[in-house]
Amino acid sequence: MSLEPAEGDRLVVLRHPDLRRYLSARFLASLATQVQTVAVGWQVFTATGDPFDLGLVALSQFLPFILLILPAGHVADRYDRRRVQLATYLLLAVCAGALLALSLNDVRDLLPVYGVMVLFGIARAFNQPTSQACCRTSHRWRGFRARWPSIRRSDRSPRSSVRPSAGCSCCSGWGSPTGSPSYC
Repeated sequence: MSLEPAEGDRLVVLRHPDLRRYLSARFLASLATQVQTVAVGWQVFTATGDPFDLGLVALSQFLPFILLILPAGHVADRYDRRRVQLATYLLLAVCAGALLALSLNDVRDLLPVYGVMVLFGIARAFNQPTSQACCRTSHRWRGFRARWPSIRRSDRSPRSSVRPSAGCSCCSGWGSPTGSPSYC
């Protein structure tokens, strides 16, 4: 059996409204994450003018991601992925709200910003493997069972994994240019 799609069959995965909504939400969340990362970097650099502080912002979100990515993969495999992903999106929203509150209150101390970015890195560490796994197993979700009986077939599964990966790659490329003018 060939994994190459038949002509006209390339977008068959996107015919399912539940999957389209999931992929759209995931795309927007990834774009918002990239924009937020750029905006925090701009704000910290504008406040201090020190590249070292900007590096600490990057480190504060990158280090938890590196340290927790393997345990997060275990959690994604062991527990209900929908709930884990919901918890990560809630934590990302709390981080965005905390950063907004810090910005509106004109907090000049960077320690709270670093703390929020550590939480942000933790949320991203758990979100990444969970969201990847959710798309691959979406055929088992209650809402998809009736509408998506053929997604389990081997000729459909590769496309259901490639589309979200392509969307997240686009977010990484578009997030920085989108976030830069939004801060100015």
